[in-house]
Amino acid sequence: MKYIVGNYKMQLTTRETSALVKGVLHGLSLDDVLPEIILCPTFTALPDVQKLIKKTPVNLGAQNVASTGLGAHTGEVAAAQLVDVGCTHTLIGHSERRAAGESGDDVHEKILEALAAGLTPIICVGETATERAADQTNAVITRQITSALTDVAFPRKTPCLIAYEPVWAIGAASPATAAQISEAHSLIRHLLVGLGSVIDDIAVLYGGSVDASNALAILREQEVDGVLVGGASLKIHEFSAIIKAGTAVMTATHV
Repeated sequence: MKYIVGNYKMQLTTRETSALVKGVLHGLSLDDVLPEIILCPTFTALPDVQKLIKKTPVNLGAQNVASTGLGAHTGEVAAAQLVDVGCTHTLIGHSERRAAGESGDDVHEKILEALAAGLTPIICVGETATERAADQTNAVITRQITSALTDVAFPRKTPCLIAYEPVWAIGAASPATAAQISEAHSLIRHLLVGLGSVIDDIAVLYGGSVDASNALAILREQEVDGVLVGGASLKIHEFSAIIKAGTAVMTATHV
């Protein structure tokens, strides 16, 4: 299985989001072996997108979730509320959230809340340019994975989705190299095995300047189980091409 996750970030109105999703759905060929597609629009667009994808193989994801349950937490959105509007997944620990002050403990609590509500978390990890230059990539990933997932029990059949997104590659002219991606993904798998967490299924995705021109090469990498797409997910033809790349890799794998 390959995963294609579209993160719309704080872009588009509800009407624009619906138009984008309709375009993506129109480009799907249900006769193909499709990857697992997860769309993460802004909170305000979640109900409308759910109506559009209800009878399709596309899944609905949120971009964030509160670290607590329902209560007096102004401005937050609880996991139960996301499930209520049809979400099956949620991003947690995106680099933009971490840069705004989200801690490892916050990420850990959000994962627990998501799992308890039946959501599959997509946990983002990755180093900044400064950290990579200081040869701290492995240390940063190790710290982020350990704080997020130590002793976390995943329900049976709930995959552990980790998105490696090197911050220095996001919005850059090109993604990380194949060697850089493979090294980080291999480390993540090794860490997850040794954490003491209960995980039946591990999938490691790559995020960072993924687009139609490089998706196929990235998805062909043995250590890559999918991609987390930012800017290119806002362009119908770009994102459709990335989905087709996932289909091509899956089809070739099954030949």
